[in-house]
Parts: sequence; structure tokens; C-alpha cells
Amino acid sequence: MEVLTVECEAFNAIISRIENIEKLIVQKKQPALFNNVDFIQMMGISKRTAQDWRDKGIIGFSQVNGKIYYRWEDIQEFLKRYYNKPFKNISGCSL
Repeated sequence: MEVLTVECEAFNAIISRIENIEKLIVQKKQPALFNNVDFIQMMGISKRTAQDWRDKGIIGFSQVNGKIYYRWEDIQEFLKRYYNKPFKNISGCSL
């Protein structure tokens, strides 16, 4: 088995490109809108928690004739806002 060594800068560039490709793939697969049931299942939360997040303005949504819809962009923004970066790096390179 051959061992390949890569400088941290090159490693980080590769990881960044992989993440960009992953984002493009995910964007292509996701529907533009999610109804409340889909959102609740995706997030693994209760109906009450979803209602609480809407009431507090934590997540953007649309309401049409009593039905709740979430845009994929709003869900992504919500997740980014509450994202916590890892504090431990096992590769030895800063990510």
C-alpha cells in the first residue's frame, strides 16, 4: 500500500472543493419547498417545537390557507446560524 503525504494547505483546498461539490449535489436533490410535516421529520422535532421556532422568528416560513411551508434556503440558513465548528482536529491541519 502506497502512502501519500499532502501539505495542510493542499489538504484544505481539496476538502474545500469536496464541500463545494457536496453543496451543489445537495442543492440539486432538494425540493424548493417543504411542508410542515416534511420539515418536522427532517429536523426530528415535534409540531410544537416547529411552532415555537416560527413564533420566535428562528426559522422563516410561508403560510398559505393554513398550510406551512419552508424554503430550502431558509432551512440551510437556520442550520448555518446554529452550526458549531468542531473544536478538535484529528488530521493535524487546520480546517
